[in-house]
Amino acid sequence: MTSRSGGASDVLSVGRSHSTVPRNKSLIVSLHDVAPPFDVDIEAQLTALEELGIRRLVLKVVPNWHGQHPLSASPYFVERLQEWVVIGSQVVLHGVEHQPHGELRGSPARHLRARLFAARAAEFMTLSTVEATRMVEAGQAELARAGLPNPHTFCPPGWLMSDEAEEGVAESGIRVVTGMLSWRDLSVRRLHWLPARGYMGGGFAHEAGIRALDGIVGSSARRSTVLKIYLHPDTSGRRRWMGMVRRIAVLIEDGWDPTTFEDIASRPDLDE
Repeated sequence: MTSRSGGASDVLSVGRSHSTVPRNKSLIVSLHDVAPPFDVDIEAQLTALEELGIRRLVLKVVPNWHGQHPLSASPYFVERLQEWVVIGSQVVLHGVEHQPHGELRGSPARHLRARLFAARAAEFMTLSTVEATRMVEAGQAELARAGLPNPHTFCPPGWLMSDEAEEGVAESGIRVVTGMLSWRDLSVRRLHWLPARGYMGGGFAHEAGIRALDGIVGSSARRSTVLKIYLHPDTSGRRRWMGMVRRIAVLIEDGWDPTTFEDIASRPDLDE
């Protein structure tokens, strides 16, 4: 793969000046919507990242996409994921079906965000506490049937979840919940800032919103010792996520070390 370097603003404002790039630099590369309907694009992403020498990823797995694509029915796809787990990647439970199950719950602000950006994905904005627990347990059971490890980290589809659903997720044994720009330790209910950038896999509004977020995230990213780059499948087949892969290449050249949420959760220096 041919890498293309960019300037500081091209990679979350992380440039090549060693005076601004922090030490102990951890880079979380996160693949969203890891599910059988997107196996071709996920495989292309894995291959592109492998060519950069990356071995540790976060695989945000959907156990039964839209209730019709259980992982256990796709053994080749699962085998590929197992290979990445063996070399150090982390499986994160990314919802269960990645689709809503009723009316939206939670605050008006989250309702608005869900309607604007995740109307067809806000699964955990539609569940009660009991329902959320049952759904997570169903997802964990499907991962076990597929021979994948039991996840201790959860990412709600659309990065959206009501407070009552979060209670249910915590009751299922999940220890960490990740948001778009944060991760939360449920054991102590502590929220950590996590600057991030990525490819949404959506339409113009989604991608324009992400570009606008760059200006907000950039200054904090320069000081942070942890960054996240996320990729979604590109259903157009044009692999528009390759722009983010090129940015990942620049970060790797700058000394950022691919890691997982499990690793950063144990870092003592995150709040320094």
